[in-house]
Amino acid sequence: MDRPESASLTPFPPSATYEPSLDRLMRLAAWAGAIRGDGTPVNFTSILVGAILVEDETGAWFSRYARETGERAEAIADLVRTAEEVRPKIEEQAATGTLPEAREFYSSSVRDILASALGIATRDGAEPRRMGTRHLLAALAFRLSDDHRKQLIGWGADIAAWQRSTLDFLQRTFPSEDSTWVSLALEQATEAPSSEPPPAGTTFKSFAAAAPVPPVSAGPDVLIARFTADDPTSATDLMDVRQEARAFARLAAGRAIRPPLSIGVFGEWGSGKTFFMKLMHEHVARISRDADSDGPFHGNIVQIRFNAWHYVESNLWASLVDYIFTELDRWLKERPENPNETVDLLFDHLSTSRTLRLEAMDELVLRRRQRQEAEENLKTVRARFETALARQAVATTGEFWTAVGATLGRDPETRETIDRAGKALGVPELSASARQLSEVLQETATQAGRARTLGRNAVAMLGRPRWLAALALILVAAPVSVVWFRDILGRTEVLSWLKEVNSAVLGLSSVMASVAGFAGTALKRTATALDTLEGFRANLETAIAERTEEFRKNSNEAALLTDAEREAARLRSDVEQAERRLAEADRRAADAARDFQGATARGRLNAFIRDKVVSGDYAKHLGIIATIRKDFGQLAQLMADAEHDRELAEEYERARLDYVRRVEELIARSGDVLTDEETAALRASTTFDVESLRLFERIILYIDDLDRCPPEKVVEVLQAIHLLLCFPLFVVVVAVDARWVSRSLKEVYPELLAETVIIPGTGATAPVRAGAPAGEARHDTADRRTAPNNSDRERAASSQDYLEKIFQLPYWVRAMDADACRNYIKGIVAAESAAQADRAAVPPEPASDAAPPASSPQPSTEQTPAVTEATTTAAPVETPLPEATLQPDTGEESFHEHEARTMALTSHETAFMAELAPHAGATPRRGLRFVNVYRLIRTSLPLHEHETLVGGEGEQTAYRALLTQLAIVTGAPAIAPVYFDHLAALAAGNLAEAREYKGLADLIAALGEDDRVTASTEAAPLLGALQILRDSVAPQGLGNDPALLATLHNTASVARRYSFTARPH
Repeated sequence: MDRPESASLTPFPPSATYEPSLDRLMRLAAWAGAIRGDGTPVNFTSILVGAILVEDETGAWFSRYARETGERAEAIADLVRTAEEVRPKIEEQAATGTLPEAREFYSSSVRDILASALGIATRDGAEPRRMGTRHLLAALAFRLSDDHRKQLIGWGADIAAWQRSTLDFLQRTFPSEDSTWVSLALEQATEAPSSEPPPAGTTFKSFAAAAPVPPVSAGPDVLIARFTADDPTSATDLMDVRQEARAFARLAAGRAIRPPLSIGVFGEWGSGKTFFMKLMHEHVARISRDADSDGPFHGNIVQIRFNAWHYVESNLWASLVDYIFTELDRWLKERPENPNETVDLLFDHLSTSRTLRLEAMDELVLRRRQRQEAEENLKTVRARFETALARQAVATTGEFWTAVGATLGRDPETRETIDRAGKALGVPELSASARQLSEVLQETATQAGRARTLGRNAVAMLGRPRWLAALALILVAAPVSVVWFRDILGRTEVLSWLKEVNSAVLGLSSVMASVAGFAGTALKRTATALDTLEGFRANLETAIAERTEEFRKNSNEAALLTDAEREAARLRSDVEQAERRLAEADRRAADAARDFQGATARGRLNAFIRDKVVSGDYAKHLGIIATIRKDFGQLAQLMADAEHDRELAEEYERARLDYVRRVEELIARSGDVLTDEETAALRASTTFDVESLRLFERIILYIDDLDRCPPEKVVEVLQAIHLLLCFPLFVVVVAVDARWVSRSLKEVYPELLAETVIIPGTGATAPVRAGAPAGEARHDTADRRTAPNNSDRERAASSQDYLEKIFQLPYWVRAMDADACRNYIKGIVAAESAAQADRAAVPPEPASDAAPPASSPQPSTEQTPAVTEATTTAAPVETPLPEATLQPDTGEESFHEHEARTMALTSHETAFMAELAPHAGATPRRGLRFVNVYRLIRTSLPLHEHETLVGGEGEQTAYRALLTQLAIVTGAPAIAPVYFDHLAALAAGNLAEAREYKGLADLIAALGEDDRVTASTEAAPLLGALQILRDSVAPQGLGNDPALLATLHNTASVARRYSFTARPH
């Protein structure tokens, strides 16, 4: 009986075409979902059921593989049994040719899977937009979202085994698309799933469908919009770059990798550079936390982020070094195994800290000696001042007496008045004693002096007979009066207590009244005498002034008096200054002691750096760079393993012995100024246990937001990075827009660089005339045409050369194509669309099927060893490096990098690299980068794909195509974009831009006719590398096979991501 005409099945994406087998699978899946009653019949679980039931060879293989897996995983066995049980009903419905009715036919997760399948199908270019069950199978194996991977792992699936088996099946069954399968393996760098076992008793049927997620609500009728902030530190990996970041993290943390190492992460603003570094930071933290002491990764890695906020400082050197030391101090002290004293000791043994310690002690010695000198000087000056005052007194005393005599002699009545006052003050005949008169006048000149005189005179009066008699009378009469009064009270029989009180009060009052009366009389007499003398003082001062003026005019000693007064005034000022110097010396000595005893080594170090740099003095600026070099070098020496870094250990020992010598010299010249405790502390600083100070093993510095800085700051940062690369301690990761760096270098060095700027949006380059604005890129090749024979040595340096000098590994973040954009947006809004989550067909389906963030084409980058520079300048010295460390990807949380082993390149890879070497660059730096980048890409592959890449006998073309293009981007960076333009035009079949190529020979010929190539000095490396590739595959008959060009196209994006100029987007 004829099958009824089938209803039309709309493919997804709408522009795609389903092969008959895939159309059949989708119909089976749709009815599987409809039988269960799902709102979206074609969902993740129903697709698996359809793949088991479809009758083509892909379905037969998948069904067999699912059954074999079900023997070890009960949930998958349930899936297979359920599919078989409902097969008759599904096939019955499918046979009608109709489709189930549904508002949404495909679930969001299935749409993502189909989009990835279409991307895989269109790689070979055979029939664009047409896909079959094999492409769907590849997408299910290699492009599954994290949620679905975890779901399958929960069912008991082994993702890595499934991928290996799938790749083996696809290569055996569909060999004509081998380049597609190989390039898929190269670029996907499988995202490892979690390997957590399913809960006990869990089966496929026990997984519940997702519960709808209600929108965020502010009330019954008011909804609050969701908002996703542009915060790269909190974002989810929707671009599938985690594996690339892991690869670089393993590189940065590997023991086999010997720093210094610098990595340039290039991309336009907002392209995900910061997020990439965040993923790298997280993975370094994870693997260092789990590292073993004898494992392949370091366990004590200090990670430091340096971003736009830190560029605000007026001087980058101060900001950078201060921040590194501050973060290092914080990291060390946060670890419980590091006592604060040990951390401080580490900083105290850096070169600058030791120097500052000795300088602080020198300062302490100097200040103490200055204090001693100031104290001695004060004594000397004070003695001189007193002598001068005595000389002045000799010159003025005679005049005083003369004035007194003249004043008293003119008025006898005044003399008598003075005598009466003196008598009252206890100084009889006061007018006859000029000395006593002078003393009394001087003392009573102030209120305080008058009070002393009054008191002293009152006491003196008590010793006179008359006053003694009066006092005795008072003291005798008072008691008699008291007794008489008591008798009166006794006769009147008053209460006894009143008698006693009255008795005491009357007695005391009598005495006090007597004494008060006596004292009052005495004080009154004295005050009257003082008033008399005060009146005389005015007359006396007038007389003295007149006499002194006469003396100055007529006496021969006037000059001596003037000199004496001047000397006294000068010495008075000297005494005041000496007292101030002594006080300042005391303060400085106290400050010096406090600085020496209380300041931490890191505090002294940071203060020194800032003081040096902020001053702006050019000589000091040079000094700070030398200081930084010393300190970072010594820090590297302290952290070095003496057994493996003998040279560093010996250099540190020489520095230590020099410090010991300087300490002993300081102690010897300090004499007795230092205390015994201070001397002992100085000597103790020369001895310590180096092993106890090995508190960390590596510093990874992440520098971000560089493209937000002005050109001068950009270049300054690059210079700082170059300095850090002198030390085997640092791995530096810099995120920047390469265009901004290129323009910054041109602006700062307009006369030095014959600039080649990176053209926005293409990655191509164009020369800029020296001295022209950075934006004036010239796209003609006139300069090159006029000097076709110029050698590389005659060519002016460019920003590209500068970047190659700074960054040993370039990496371009991937741009988003149309599918990636769709997947990214879906991932962002996944929370809102969770209400439309998938329901499992036939058996229930887990919630993760609802709206997982779908993956975009995955990258292929992993670990490379470090490279440095082979020159005799301040740049780091390049050394051969060990093979990269390799580890299989087995899951996010169970990814045990500490079980890694060393990867070795095959003899076939090594031999082909040696053939390409002359074309990969004429400098050691470029040659090493060529090797290192390939190693990094090589280790990004799962273990089972290594043989697929190379072949047991080196027969595969994928590794040769990749190596050839790495040689091109390394050895011919200026014209590499031209090569990729030709290759892209060929792949797209754009006959308007490129004639119809049939193989590699035609591509080489076309490049040889391109003026941009022939005018370049890099033509030979480009064409030579391609010719070596052609010769290497000639024995296999592939020299002009279109399949080789397809392989080149499929590996091109990988090579371009590791270049400075041939950016992949």
